[in-house]
Amino acid sequence: MENMSLLLALQEIDKEIVRIENEQERLPRKLSKTYQEAIEIQEQIAAQKKMIDQLRVEEKNNELEIKSIDDLINKKKGHLAVAKTNVEYKTLLKEIDDQGALRAQTEEKTLELIDKIEEEKNKLKDIEKKYDVISDEYEKFRAQVEGELRELSAELDEVTKKRETKREEIADLEPGTLSEYERIFQNLRGDALVPVQDEYCTSCHMEILAKDMTDLLCKKLVYCEGCFRILYLPEIISSS
Repeated sequence: MENMSLLLALQEIDKEIVRIENEQERLPRKLSKTYQEAIEIQEQIAAQKKMIDQLRVEEKNNELEIKSIDDLINKKKGHLAVAKTNVEYKTLLKEIDDQGALRAQTEEKTLELIDKIEEEKNKLKDIEKKYDVISDEYEKFRAQVEGELRELSAELDEVTKKRETKREEIADLEPGTLSEYERIFQNLRGDALVPVQDEYCTSCHMEILAKDMTDLLCKKLVYCEGCFRILYLPEIISSS
């Protein structure tokens, strides 16, 4: 076909538009990934705080239990002075000893809880520091992405204007071929025009029929029977 060089120029413009649009989609996805990481760390912080709160409740309950035990021990010690029999006295002593042992166990658990709380608080500080870092990185990256998106938008506007000019030029000369080219390019989001090399399609590597080679030499519109792209001979383009 005539004016293949114009279509090739349009294809380069369209490929640039696709590149810009892909980048406009990629950058927000990348930003979203960083944002999601920050959200996940926030969730870790919330879970860590909840765990610490639960440990503190457990510590408080133990302290209340120790106080209750102390009250009971003191009460039983008061009963010792008025015990009427030796058996009753020994029974009270055993009960006091049992409560003392229970108090020691509870106190030991409380001390372990205090250590555990400190350990979890240190972990929380580490997670919060990690959040501060990634939050700062996110804000910087967000500003960078917004700037790049503005640049891409301006670049797309400029390239789109170039496309409109080139398209109008081709539409006046090859309206049917232009329509076919745009249909194929939109379907593939890539090359609709591919060169023939050594009588093979350079896209799908199917051998080109002799009749089609003749038509290409005559500058007729030829489609690849393998990938259905529009074929052209580079040597014909360069010599025209």
